[in-house]
Amino acid sequence: MNCVQQPWAGVCGMLALVLTTGPHRAQAIDHTFLTKSTLSAAELDHGDSMTVILQDRREIKIELLDSQSRVLFTTLESTRKGVAGGGSIYEMTCRLRVDGQEMSMVRYVPVQQSFYEPYVIGGLRIWFDGLKSVGDWFNETHGECLPKKAARFAFQDATLSISPEPLHNWVPIASRRIDVKDCYAGDDTWMGPYFGADLHGGLDINMPGTTPLWAPIDLDDHYYFNSRAKGDNNNRWRGVRNWDNGDIWHLQTHHMVDLLVPEHQPMRRGQLYSYSGAVRAGITTHSHFIFKLKHPDGEWCDLDAWILFWQTFQQNSERSGEIRAHIAPVAKASTGEKIVFRSDGSRAGVWGSGKLDFWWEFGDGHTSRSENPIHRFSRCGVYPVTLTVSDGTDRDVFTQHVVVSGEDRPLKRLAFSYQVKDVSGTHTFATRPASKSRAYGDPVSIGNSIGFYNAPFTEKSLIATPKNFSWAAGGNLPQIDVEYVHGNDWLTITPVIDQDRLEIKILPKINKMVSRRSVWEAYLMIDHEDAIDGPQEVRVFVDFTNDPPATRVVVDESDPSSEMSDFFWTAPEFRAPWSRGHLGKFYVQQAGTPGEFVRYRPTLEGGRYRVELYGPPFENPVILRQTRRFQVAVSGADGTEVVSVEPTKSLLVGEFAFAAGREGFVEIRSGNGEGLIVVDALSFTKID
Repeated sequence: MNCVQQPWAGVCGMLALVLTTGPHRAQAIDHTFLTKSTLSAAELDHGDSMTVILQDRREIKIELLDSQSRVLFTTLESTRKGVAGGGSIYEMTCRLRVDGQEMSMVRYVPVQQSFYEPYVIGGLRIWFDGLKSVGDWFNETHGECLPKKAARFAFQDATLSISPEPLHNWVPIASRRIDVKDCYAGDDTWMGPYFGADLHGGLDINMPGTTPLWAPIDLDDHYYFNSRAKGDNNNRWRGVRNWDNGDIWHLQTHHMVDLLVPEHQPMRRGQLYSYSGAVRAGITTHSHFIFKLKHPDGEWCDLDAWILFWQTFQQNSERSGEIRAHIAPVAKASTGEKIVFRSDGSRAGVWGSGKLDFWWEFGDGHTSRSENPIHRFSRCGVYPVTLTVSDGTDRDVFTQHVVVSGEDRPLKRLAFSYQVKDVSGTHTFATRPASKSRAYGDPVSIGNSIGFYNAPFTEKSLIATPKNFSWAAGGNLPQIDVEYVHGNDWLTITPVIDQDRLEIKILPKINKMVSRRSVWEAYLMIDHEDAIDGPQEVRVFVDFTNDPPATRVVVDESDPSSEMSDFFWTAPEFRAPWSRGHLGKFYVQQAGTPGEFVRYRPTLEGGRYRVELYGPPFENPVILRQTRRFQVAVSGADGTEVVSVEPTKSLLVGEFAFAAGREGFVEIRSGNGEGLIVVDALSFTKID
């Protein structure tokens, strides 16, 4: 199916700040695609489906069930009336049925998550590009960008590039990362609301007027379709590529200084064609990038130019020999089926040790450190299987979603929970949600970790219980081993068994650590002969990178000791005075969304402290009135206390005792609040 534009059928319904695009049509459409050498695009209405045939002839069927958009944050009285310095953040969600199993995809705009990793499902790479319903909140007055149908996707076989020839850098971006703060006023990403109200039909990147522009691919034709010389208000350029399979690409750049190659002649990949960024540039010099494609007998599709930059960054990484994590394509599976996961294509970087360490998270709470592990899923669903690799210098991560069908199976497993006794209660290890995609280039973390921060250490416990089998009736007990990454024999491991409950008490031995600097790591491996999988593994680390103890300190998310749950928090990076946090950016999210947290962990002298919310965002009345109530958990010397904070009334969290060091922390939690959670910084002031 090509991007065939059809009349919109249905009436959009609005409830508060959430909007679900129109109803199912009476006649759904099923489209079939054969993946090819170039990127494909499709627009679907609710009830429509597409069957994609991969290069190995496997088929993946995707049906769009429904979709919705909602405004998460705005400084405007109305999201259709923009003002200079205004800003809005919104969320797009589509609910899909993939090979019979439901999953969702979620996008956030215009924040760093605008530059997202595409989803990979069973070897099919998918970009969730946009929703029609966004136009019910914002104006499409800054270039075409809205789908004509409910949702728009781009996709390609994950073994292929988006084009049959390598891409050259369009512009020089040495960091291989686009920062949202450099997208004009921090809002001109693809479909970003300019001044909080006007959707942006392109991608702006701030750059000096002397910045070179190179042809990313060979072009058959190129020309100005607007120019100052012809009386237009800007220099707008288009390059055309006609692919052998009948696809046509248009690549466009605006705000160009001049054109160095005569119009209407072929251009080779990598050829310098202009310097850009300084003509009718507005508040800062920048270039405006547009990507359009057309399939044979189809209509033009407007797509996010980020797709081109993503592919270029990936290929630059390959050419530079950087570390790479990769999972070979995984076919759809059945519950209880033995699946061999292969790390084919993973490699150490040229600056690493040459040896790779592997860390697999299967999306159901289970892990492995094998190079090519075997795993079985007990319940049907779509699981984000994530591989993190490390070469001693760098880390990389790759996620592939695996579709599992069939009846639920009572498989014999070990199940974990994580408990910090007498300090902060019980925590379970978080599993990655299948709906969320990482922001490209974000730091790579390792899940299922238990950390210690200062001596004297507080004992912590791991709880392991058998699932669907028992050792309480005299059977063999679990086996516990430790593999040390740094040093040797610096952990005391004490198992305590009560019926089928295994508590593993963990305490570092400070006298066994010769160097008390940096981070020490070990892996705890728990196994049982009756469990179907290999050892369940937990990372244990000691972090000696302490700041000197303080009696007055302000801590924000940039502090190395701070922790934040992945895949949800959004950070405004708008060019407006109100958008600057304590040391840069601040974070926001909806208070009612469960399971998210940010944890501040200062290094303190022992004593009693006054804890307060802190940062410039709390001085802005527009932001403050959207921040009504949320929960804060304080883990101190006297245990854990959960308090409800209402910033419109007071920024005081309370007064609490903390032991010396940084075992104590303050955690802001979502799920039991109203309005927004604004997360900037916390101040700790000793009061005794």
